[in-house]
Amino acid sequence: LVYGRRKLKFFKQLVERGCIYADGPMKFLQAENMVLSRKFAYEELEAAYLDAIESLKKSSLKDLAGSAYERLAITMMQHSNMKKARQYIMHSLGIYMDWGAYARVQWMEKQYSEWMLMS
Repeated sequence: LVYGRRKLKFFKQLVERGCIYADGPMKFLQAENMVLSRKFAYEELEAAYLDAIESLKKSSLKDLAGSAYERLAITMMQHSNMKKARQYIMHSLGIYMDWGAYARVQWMEKQYSEWMLMS
């Protein structure tokens, strides 16, 4: 938790100095911090993750965008929203496929096979 807060502070400083590539990681860490604090509405948390994902995509940080979708899916699953969990896992898989991270895709397909079979 302390390490995450240090990284969040670091990325905030980079954004303040005009580093456009730090915005997405900063927003991702903010969303993760919301999860850890357990003080959030799920709609608010979903919006925070989606905002982070858009920033990460704009910065071509595909690996982090895939991770953010995966983390969002897990949160939706914990909230018993399996439809959204499946949707976000599929987005994550698509990003990893496009990026060429085939080992990660295989691991995720095994790990989340039940989610992907749901309709």
